[in-house]
Amino acid sequence: MHNDVPNELWTEIFLHGPREALMQLNLTHKRFNSLARPLLFRNFVFDPYEVGVPVGRLLQDEETLQDPDSFILKRLEFWTSSEIASYVHLCAVYRSRSLRGDSAPQHIWMSVTSTAATCELVGKLCRRLHHLVNLRHLKLSDIEYPALLLSSISVLPNLRYLEVRSCYPQEHEGTTDSRPHTATAALDSPPLCEATLEYSAWPASPGISAKHWYPLLRRDTLRKLSTSLHTWILSQILMGQPFMVVTHLELVVSVRRLLQNVQVFEKFPAMQSLAVVASTEPREPDGNGAFQDARSPVLASLGEYRGPPDLLKLFLPLSSLHRLFLSCDDVNHALLHLRLINGSNHITSLRVHFLDLTHEELRELCGFFPHLTDLRVKVTVPYWIEDDYEEYHLGKQTNFEAFDFLTELMESPPFPIGIEKISVRWKYEDDNSHLDDGAPDLKALEDEFLSRYPALKAMWIDGSPGFLYFWQLGISGVQYDSCSFDYNDDEEKWEKAHALRKDLEMRWDNM
Repeated sequence: MHNDVPNELWTEIFLHGPREALMQLNLTHKRFNSLARPLLFRNFVFDPYEVGVPVGRLLQDEETLQDPDSFILKRLEFWTSSEIASYVHLCAVYRSRSLRGDSAPQHIWMSVTSTAATCELVGKLCRRLHHLVNLRHLKLSDIEYPALLLSSISVLPNLRYLEVRSCYPQEHEGTTDSRPHTATAALDSPPLCEATLEYSAWPASPGISAKHWYPLLRRDTLRKLSTSLHTWILSQILMGQPFMVVTHLELVVSVRRLLQNVQVFEKFPAMQSLAVVASTEPREPDGNGAFQDARSPVLASLGEYRGPPDLLKLFLPLSSLHRLFLSCDDVNHALLHLRLINGSNHITSLRVHFLDLTHEELRELCGFFPHLTDLRVKVTVPYWIEDDYEEYHLGKQTNFEAFDFLTELMESPPFPIGIEKISVRWKYEDDNSHLDDGAPDLKALEDEFLSRYPALKAMWIDGSPGFLYFWQLGISGVQYDSCSFDYNDDEEKWEKAHALRKDLEMRWDNM
């Protein structure tokens, strides 16, 4: 069956497609190519450190099974061949098989133990990368690369998205060189629209690798930047020209470092969305404490902030800021910083994620945002085990009680009068609902909310595991849809609730 389809083609199909459906294909070779190839070969996942052979032994070549390096090389040559390369839009080069994604079928994994062989495979990829003439998205994660990779990337005319995570130059490439990489400095950069430069802890300075990749960022085309803001990159941003068209910025940086270098935001005058992932770093001397008096940067377009509450004093006073996402373990930490901010704010959309929350804490939190129309609250309740006994009794335990929380919400709703959408969700990590007597009367909760909040148009109450309740005002303004699941012991209801939850997460903003 399908003898005219190359064996390598079937290998890729069974690596990434549903086997039962694909076995029923009955197409001519020409028709197969025109329909299947653009779909099957959009994404090239290349792992030079490990190799997967499909279960079912599609490859009967004993030499391939004994020599994983040979199999990887054949895959590389096949994907970069003239027949296939033009279809590839995304290339992902990973070290870890865990990054292949949950949708990948089961594989038999064999380790590639030869470091020299791995370096050679990466080198072959670099030499063949230019064949991917339509490549738009390149992902690199946890690999060691030669200088040749940088020059190969520079000649990709359609590359728009670049992600580099924990990648470092091969040792023999001269990792101690402190100068900008010559292979990068002398090359034209592709017109990147989005770039990610992230580095985990490494024995040597991450600046070694940053010197190679940072010059690829073009200030006239880059619109989204995500980077670890270590010393070298920070200095380059501060000394260089502004990124005039960057609208979305994500920084992995310690709060202390950012407060000491607030002027970095002046290099992104068009920024509309800022996300800060707080990292830890060795404690530094307090110096003269000037960072405590950091002033708000001038950001006329910033409409959204995601990050720790420690930086609220910089951004909350901005008149353009309307969307706020706070995530921290302790709600009191957020409340503490909010109490220290004088003046009004213009927040209309608030999303918070804590490990514990009481009705009174929620009431105080809402009191800081009188213009709120969209509120999303999520509580993740940790699972305490015997090993945590000492911490539990030192005051770090979680007190969240779902039944009491909902009851108090119904008796005394704490939301601003103009609220339009309310989402209250929680998840117990011990996989118990903690609602032994069932949830309170959620229809009565809905009625109470509607009587108090005339602008209300959507409500989502979700306890996982356990139940999900959703209500939405209909398009006509009179009819409404409601959905309720109590799915503790019902697998079919659990699947429906799971599907509804995913749907709500995607379309909540546009309700």
